[in-house]
Amino acid sequence: MKTDLLDILCCPTCQHDLTLLDTARPTAVVLEGALGCTGCQARYPIVRGVPRFVSHDGYVGSFSYEWNKWNRVQVDSANGSRVSEEAFAHKTGFAPADLKGKWVLDVGCGAGRFLDIASRWGARTVGIDFSFAVEAAQNNVGGRDNVDVIQADVFHLPFRREVFDVIFSLGVLHHTRDTREAFLSLPRHLKEGGAIAVWLYYYTDRLYNRATDFWRRLLRPLPNRAIYAWSSFICRVFYPLYRLPAMAHAPFSLLPRVLPVNMHADWHWRVLDTFDWYSPVYQDKDCSPTRVVEWCREGGLREAELLDFPTSVRAIKDSSGTRPLFKALPDFRDKRLVIFGAGAGGQQALDRLAAIGVSHRVVGVVDNDPAKQGQRLGGHLVTAFAELRRDSYDHVIIASLHGLPAISTQLSAAGLVKARDFVASGILEEFAPLLRLASL
Repeated sequence: MKTDLLDILCCPTCQHDLTLLDTARPTAVVLEGALGCTGCQARYPIVRGVPRFVSHDGYVGSFSYEWNKWNRVQVDSANGSRVSEEAFAHKTGFAPADLKGKWVLDVGCGAGRFLDIASRWGARTVGIDFSFAVEAAQNNVGGRDNVDVIQADVFHLPFRREVFDVIFSLGVLHHTRDTREAFLSLPRHLKEGGAIAVWLYYYTDRLYNRATDFWRRLLRPLPNRAIYAWSSFICRVFYPLYRLPAMAHAPFSLLPRVLPVNMHADWHWRVLDTFDWYSPVYQDKDCSPTRVVEWCREGGLREAELLDFPTSVRAIKDSSGTRPLFKALPDFRDKRLVIFGAGAGGQQALDRLAAIGVSHRVVGVVDNDPAKQGQRLGGHLVTAFAELRRDSYDHVIIASLHGLPAISTQLSAAGLVKARDFVASGILEEFAPLLRLASL
């Protein structure tokens, strides 16, 4: 633990100051000792450089197992890739300049995957996790001068009010006992004008949700080693099967919805993410954009921005409520629309546009796959994006979830601006309730 961390810490129980105890002599980094509360006299140990504000990992034992077993698989600086950095940028909308020199909190840091990114971007980063994944995070990035790792409960955070410039939480809050309450615990620690970004599960396929909940309830009583063995087994059996072209068509297409496995090309990522799907105690898969933006309003957050991945939301703290609720919310009712993606996602986008009464606003369908170009979707001839004149359309709807990052980059390179000129198709299902929310 770096001693400057004391400037922002407080007792999670009574919010009084904390002081260093049981250290031989003051140093810039404390590896062993304790923190003592000046109010309630509680003591919190510092073990291997990590302050421990909880004594157990409660309902997140699977994450303790997961991130200590796969402790370096997703850390870019360990595997030589930029996969996590690209995911971080797309799911938060942050660039290095947004974090450099700022106090940044990672809620649910796991093995330090995104702490690695934020710290390399120049932020003074603090990562908290309820699980013993803090051991892996400390080993991976805790030795950096600008990183601290803390074991703590999101519902009882050990921080003073309004101390962070940026807070992010990617793929974590939906694994708590109450996603809304976990989200609303964060804004009080954010400075006025500070930014918060979250990515939360949102799945609308009822068969998929019910089937995976069934498997999770069946597997959860087993030891984590057994769930890992199961995850490894189904990846070995079903990954090659699900790649067969026939699996894209009924009735075979039902099987991946009933017994899904992660389809990442790398074996370690594949098994890790499959285990991550089947093992948690809590898994809220209904974090719709409307629901999350409503939480933003409750928490004094404004200028909510809906990013590419469902549901990724970034917002600004504005306790006075003078900023608009949305930074940008496209109104498809008066736009000429282009669907990017001529596969199943494209048809789904057309169906969703029809449901909200604006399918007549579609002026074209494009796809990067030459095999799809020349075909027809919804009466529209599929072409290459480069063949479109910019003055022939107003807005692009990206229908391919798998291709989101690459297509977003492609559209940005063509001069289009995210949210203003293009969005992911996931927003279509929430379009009407979001408009109602914006008018309140």
